[in-house]
Amino acid sequence: MCPRYIVCIMSDTKHFSRENLIRAQSLAKQHHEPLWLGSRFLDAAFRRQVEAVLALDGELLRIASMVTEPAIGQIRYQWWLDQLDRVEQSPEAELPGDAFLLSLICLPDEKGGLIRHVRALIDAREGVFLSELDKAAGHERLFHVLLSVVKPEFSSGDLSHQLGSLYSLTDGASASSETLKALAEDLAHLPEDIWPIVCVFALIPEWARQRQTSPIRKRWIIWKSFVSGEKSLGKKLVRLARNWG
Repeated sequence: MCPRYIVCIMSDTKHFSRENLIRAQSLAKQHHEPLWLGSRFLDAAFRRQVEAVLALDGELLRIASMVTEPAIGQIRYQWWLDQLDRVEQSPEAELPGDAFLLSLICLPDEKGGLIRHVRALIDAREGVFLSELDKAAGHERLFHVLLSVVKPEFSSGDLSHQLGSLYSLTDGASASSETLKALAEDLAHLPEDIWPIVCVFALIPEWARQRQTSPIRKRWIIWKSFVSGEKSLGKKLVRLARNWG
């Protein structure tokens, strides 16, 4: 029996249509290209969900980039929460627009825990939009959802916080050398299922310098990091930490 049996049964439904899958992939690549590139190395059982998470988060971020009125932004975030409630209450309900992403993320989850994590992600992105949270906190919730998809038992702890803090470098924020060292230490105990997501952090030097990196160079750095393994990235992070700031 397929361990992700709900995906197998529902693969031909409207939520998992070819059109929706292509749309999710396109949005994921558009909004979170480095993480999308890393997701190419994931087991196929997780790839659809991870793409949908990246696509959803990108759409949540797009609200903040397009809306200036807090009230209008809150209405749009509430719309996503309302659609998530519909997924929870009526899994077969027809959802409007890009809300199908919620079905791609949550329906394969047998225990329903992802719905809670996705709701926390939406709340966090709204909090960042309202200046109640910093961007790193929003990214932390993103990685919490991603890890919950790929390795649920590994989603708690400090890893989501470390990844969120370092990913905020893509926004021009700062990160501490202590966070680099902590991630380097944790790489020694990293489950291989998570490695495709974490290997993209070989791009940290590019992010820190706010350097425009060509798509080909990004692919090369990520591929080389994935092949070289956790120890190689750990050494790189330790060297960066020594000269950080």
